[in-house]
Amino acid sequence: MRHAVIHHLTHRLRYRRTWGSRIGRDCVDLDRSLCRWLGDRMMFLSRHTNTCPIGDAPYPDDLPATDRLMHWRALLGQHGAALQGYASDGSGRDAAVQALRFVANHLGQLWD
Repeated sequence: MRHAVIHHLTHRLRYRRTWGSRIGRDCVDLDRSLCRWLGDRMMFLSRHTNTCPIGDAPYPDDLPATDRLMHWRALLGQHGAALQGYASDGSGRDAAVQALRFVANHLGQLWD
């Protein structure tokens, strides 16, 4: 009996330090936790960013500056919402994958 109690307690302690930790819980569903984390931040940027990429940007170079910023914010919001949607219920996987590609393609441009 004593051995079973010790085993149970060590198992619980090990679980708490691994899968029961914040990172461990995120890793149980890493696809959704990653999309939730990234989607929330992209939505924040879509509402609050004051800058947009110049040069290798996802819009024509001759677009007026105010239109570039609006277009950039819209893209951040579109892809952020796709990531949040996948995180919430697992739907829209293709849109979430497309959003992750957008992030990969513009990684150096996700700042304010």
